Amino acid sequence: MDHPHGPRHRRRLEAPSRGESGVARTSIFDASTFPTSISAEIKNFKLADHVGESQNHGGAGRNTQFALAACKASLEAAGLDRERLDLDRVGIYLGSGEGSLDFEAYTAAALSSWKQETSGLDTVKWAEVARERMNVTREVEQEPNMPLSHLALLTGARGPAFNCLTACAASTQAIGERRKSSAAAMRM
Repeated sequence: MDHPHGPRHRRRLEAPSRGESGVARTSIFDASTFPTSISAEIKNFKLADHVGESQNHGGAGRNTQFALAACKASLEAAGLDRERLDLDRVGIYLGSGEGSLDFEAYTAAALSSWKQETSGLDTVKWAEVARERMNVTREVEQEPNMPLSHLALLTGARGPAFNCLTACAASTQAIGERRKSSAAAMRM
């Protein structure tokens, strides 16, 4: 899996002990107008470098692409072969929030439909601009269940599939919920 220190596991573990930081100027968007313009951003990430079936995930948001790469690496590290699993008993319990929002399209629609005289939106104008500017796939891909759907497609899992959305604690909740889950799935 990629990391601000790079994709290689050993480098990722050794870099902090050498005082190296993965933090740098944000480059994925223009952060110059923000009070902070640095981040531990994963640079040069390409899903195809991690998942051979990347064409099956066209339109997947960046968060989903990270989840796919991590899932593929985890399957390989665990030595799991989907051809040898009963996929009806393989489930997914994920802790994931919303994907990347299309702020540019939303803001353009809001600004162009603002009516100063009523201090409100012209909803018809908003809908017209939104329809013109928003991308249907991108809008759907921002939903919190989409990473789960892509992971099921990647793994072939046909058992229980759940996503919890609890802000910063989603992953912790997912682990706890998995421990309580029924025996319906052998692997989650």
